[in-house]
Amino acid sequence: MPRFIYLIALSLCGLFLFGNFQCGKDDCWQSFSLGDWQSTWLDNSGSEPIPTQNSVSRAALGIRLSANVFGIDSTQVAPEDACAWEAAHPIGQLEIFATDGFDTVETGQNISNRFRLRAINTYSFKYVALDEARGALNVLYPPFASEYRLDILMLEPPSQPGAYRFSVQIKFDTLNMPLNRDTFFTLPTVILQ
Repeated sequence: MPRFIYLIALSLCGLFLFGNFQCGKDDCWQSFSLGDWQSTWLDNSGSEPIPTQNSVSRAALGIRLSANVFGIDSTQVAPEDACAWEAAHPIGQLEIFATDGFDTVETGQNISNRFRLRAINTYSFKYVALDEARGALNVLYPPFASEYRLDILMLEPPSQPGAYRFSVQIKFDTLNMPLNRDTFFTLPTVILQ
Protein backbone atom coordinates (compact mmCIF):
# COMPACT_ATOMS: atom_id res chain seq x y z
CA MET A 1 0.00 0.00 0.00
CA PRO A 2 2.73 2.61 0.80
CA ARG A 3 4.37 1.86 -2.56
CA PHE A 4 1.05 2.59 -4.31
CA ILE A 5 0.75 5.99 -2.59
CA TYR A 6 4.38 6.73 -3.45
CA LEU A 7 3.74 5.97 -7.16
CA ILE A 8 0.66 8.20 -7.24
CA ALA A 9 2.55 11.06 -5.58
CA LEU A 10 5.46 10.63 -8.00
CA SER A 11 3.08 10.61 -10.98
CA LEU A 12 1.34 13.78 -9.82
CA CYS A 13 4.68 15.54 -9.31
CA GLY A 14 5.77 14.54 -12.81
CA LEU A 15 2.49 15.79 -14.26
CA PHE A 16 2.90 19.18 -12.58
CA LEU A 17 6.59 19.51 -13.43
CA PHE A 18 6.54 18.26 -17.01
CA GLY A 19 2.89 18.47 -18.04
CA ASN A 20 1.79 20.45 -21.05
CA PHE A 21 -0.94 22.76 -19.80
CA GLN A 22 -2.99 24.57 -22.43
CA CYS A 23 -4.93 27.78 -22.00
CA GLY A 24 -8.58 26.98 -21.40
CA LYS A 25 -11.53 29.19 -20.54
CA ASP A 26 -11.47 28.28 -16.86
CA ASP A 27 -7.75 28.13 -16.16
CA CYS A 28 -6.10 30.84 -18.24
CA TRP A 29 -5.14 34.21 -16.82
CA GLN A 30 -3.20 37.02 -18.47
CA SER A 31 -2.30 40.39 -16.95
CA PHE A 32 -3.08 44.00 -17.81
CA SER A 33 -2.17 47.41 -16.40
CA LEU A 34 -4.23 50.57 -15.98
CA GLY A 35 -3.27 54.19 -16.52
CA ASP A 36 -4.50 57.66 -17.48
CA TRP A 37 -7.47 57.76 -15.10
CA GLN A 38 -10.42 60.04 -15.89
CA SER A 39 -13.83 60.69 -14.34
CA THR A 40 -17.30 61.56 -15.62
CA TRP A 41 -20.56 62.23 -13.82
CA LEU A 42 -23.37 59.76 -14.51
CA ASP A 43 -27.14 60.12 -14.64
CA ASN A 44 -28.57 56.86 -13.35
CA SER A 45 -32.25 57.73 -13.81
CA GLY A 46 -32.79 55.43 -16.82
CA SER A 47 -32.19 51.75 -17.52
CA GLU A 48 -28.45 52.38 -18.05
CA PRO A 49 -26.21 55.02 -16.46
CA ILE A 50 -25.30 57.67 -19.04
CA PRO A 51 -22.56 60.33 -18.92
CA THR A 52 -23.79 63.81 -18.08
CA GLN A 53 -22.36 67.24 -17.51
CA ASN A 54 -22.17 68.77 -14.06
CA SER A 55 -25.89 68.66 -13.22
CA VAL A 56 -27.94 65.62 -12.21
CA SER A 57 -30.83 64.59 -9.99
CA ARG A 58 -29.73 63.79 -6.41
CA ALA A 59 -31.44 60.39 -6.62
CA ALA A 60 -29.58 59.48 -9.83
CA LEU A 61 -25.98 60.52 -9.14
CA GLY A 62 -23.20 58.27 -10.34
CA ILE A 63 -19.49 58.50 -11.08
CA ARG A 64 -17.72 56.77 -13.96
CA LEU A 65 -14.01 56.20 -13.48
CA SER A 66 -12.20 55.08 -16.60
CA ALA A 67 -8.62 54.20 -17.42
CA ASN A 68 -6.69 53.06 -20.45
CA VAL A 69 -5.88 49.35 -20.49
CA PHE A 70 -2.33 48.33 -21.32
CA GLY A 71 -1.20 44.79 -22.08
CA ILE A 72 -4.25 43.49 -23.96
CA ASP A 73 -4.30 43.36 -27.74
CA SER A 74 -7.91 42.40 -28.39
CA THR A 75 -7.19 41.87 -32.10
CA GLN A 76 -4.89 38.98 -31.16
CA VAL A 77 -7.39 37.15 -28.94
CA ALA A 78 -10.04 34.99 -30.59
CA PRO A 79 -13.31 34.92 -28.59
CA GLU A 80 -13.31 31.12 -28.39
CA ASP A 81 -9.74 31.17 -27.00
CA ALA A 82 -10.24 34.18 -24.78
CA CYS A 83 -8.88 34.07 -21.29
CA ALA A 84 -9.76 36.21 -18.32
CA TRP A 85 -7.33 39.06 -17.68
CA GLU A 86 -6.20 40.03 -14.20
CA ALA A 87 -4.66 43.35 -13.13
CA ALA A 88 -0.87 43.14 -12.88
CA HIS A 89 -1.06 45.78 -10.14
CA PRO A 90 -4.47 45.16 -8.59
CA ILE A 91 -6.65 47.82 -7.06
CA GLY A 92 -6.63 47.10 -3.36
CA GLN A 93 -9.14 49.72 -2.30
CA LEU A 94 -11.42 52.33 -3.85
CA GLU A 95 -12.71 55.09 -1.57
CA ILE A 96 -14.88 58.18 -2.04
CA PHE A 97 -14.73 61.23 0.21
CA ALA A 98 -16.95 64.28 0.72
CA THR A 99 -14.60 67.12 -0.24
CA ASP A 100 -17.07 69.53 1.34
CA GLY A 101 -19.32 68.42 4.19
CA PHE A 102 -23.08 68.00 3.82
CA ASP A 103 -25.95 66.92 6.08
CA THR A 104 -24.18 65.14 8.98
CA VAL A 105 -21.13 64.33 6.84
CA GLU A 106 -17.98 66.21 7.80
CA THR A 107 -15.52 67.72 5.32
CA GLY A 108 -13.12 65.03 4.12
CA GLN A 109 -15.17 62.15 5.55
CA ASN A 110 -15.06 58.77 3.82
CA ILE A 111 -18.52 58.19 2.31
CA SER A 112 -17.75 55.01 0.35
CA ASN A 113 -20.57 53.19 2.14
CA ARG A 114 -23.07 55.49 0.35
CA PHE A 115 -22.01 54.08 -3.06
CA ARG A 116 -22.20 50.76 -4.92
CA LEU A 117 -20.07 49.58 -7.81
CA ARG A 118 -21.99 48.46 -10.85
CA ALA A 119 -19.56 45.72 -11.91
CA ILE A 120 -19.63 45.96 -15.72
CA ASN A 121 -16.39 44.21 -16.59
CA THR A 122 -17.98 40.75 -16.55
CA TYR A 123 -20.57 39.05 -18.75
CA SER A 124 -23.24 40.21 -16.35
CA PHE A 125 -23.39 42.99 -13.79
CA LYS A 126 -24.24 43.31 -10.14
CA TYR A 127 -24.09 46.01 -7.48
CA VAL A 128 -21.27 45.59 -5.00
CA ALA A 129 -20.27 47.59 -1.91
CA LEU A 130 -16.93 49.32 -2.56
CA ASP A 131 -15.24 47.59 0.37
CA GLU A 132 -16.27 44.21 -1.12
CA ALA A 133 -15.48 45.00 -4.76
CA ARG A 134 -11.86 43.85 -5.03
CA GLY A 135 -12.63 40.92 -7.36
CA ALA A 136 -14.83 43.02 -9.65
CA LEU A 137 -12.18 45.75 -9.81
CA ASN A 138 -9.31 43.58 -10.99
CA VAL A 139 -10.57 41.14 -13.63
CA LEU A 140 -11.57 41.70 -17.26
CA TYR A 141 -13.50 39.17 -19.30
CA PRO A 142 -13.97 39.17 -23.08
CA PRO A 143 -14.92 41.07 -25.10
CA PHE A 144 -12.03 43.36 -24.27
CA ALA A 145 -12.00 47.10 -24.69
CA SER A 146 -9.18 49.60 -24.63
CA GLU A 147 -10.99 51.42 -21.82
CA TYR A 148 -11.59 50.07 -18.32
CA ARG A 149 -14.74 51.49 -16.70
CA LEU A 150 -16.09 51.57 -13.17
CA ASP A 151 -19.63 52.88 -12.71
CA ILE A 152 -20.17 53.88 -9.08
CA LEU A 153 -23.72 54.80 -8.10
CA MET A 154 -24.71 56.83 -5.04
CA LEU A 155 -27.40 55.20 -2.90
CA GLU A 156 -27.59 57.84 -0.15
CA PRO A 157 -27.42 61.31 -1.74
CA PRO A 158 -27.30 64.62 0.14
CA SER A 159 -30.72 65.67 1.43
CA GLN A 160 -30.59 69.13 -0.14
CA PRO A 161 -30.03 70.27 -3.74
CA GLY A 162 -26.91 72.30 -4.39
CA ALA A 163 -23.26 72.19 -5.46
CA TYR A 164 -21.20 69.29 -4.11
CA ARG A 165 -17.63 68.07 -4.46
CA PHE A 166 -16.28 64.55 -4.02
CA SER A 167 -12.81 63.02 -4.09
CA VAL A 168 -11.73 59.53 -5.13
CA GLN A 169 -8.76 57.56 -3.86
CA ILE A 170 -7.57 54.42 -5.64
CA LYS A 171 -5.03 52.36 -3.70
CA PHE A 172 -3.03 49.75 -5.59
CA ASP A 173 -1.43 46.59 -4.23
CA THR A 174 1.96 47.18 -5.82
CA LEU A 175 4.34 45.74 -3.24
CA ASN A 176 6.01 49.18 -3.05
CA MET A 177 6.88 49.18 -6.76
CA PRO A 178 6.95 52.65 -8.37
CA LEU A 179 4.48 51.57 -11.07
CA ASN A 180 0.79 52.47 -10.62
CA ARG A 181 1.13 54.49 -7.46
CA ASP A 182 -1.98 55.31 -5.49
CA THR A 183 -4.20 57.82 -7.25
CA PHE A 184 -6.15 60.60 -5.56
CA PHE A 185 -8.21 63.18 -7.39
CA THR A 186 -11.00 65.64 -6.69
CA LEU A 187 -13.92 65.45 -9.10
CA PRO A 188 -15.39 68.59 -10.68
CA THR A 189 -18.22 70.25 -8.76
CA VAL A 190 -21.59 68.64 -9.44
CA ILE A 191 -24.96 70.40 -9.13
CA LEU A 192 -27.50 68.09 -7.52
CA GLN A 193 -31.14 68.97 -8.21
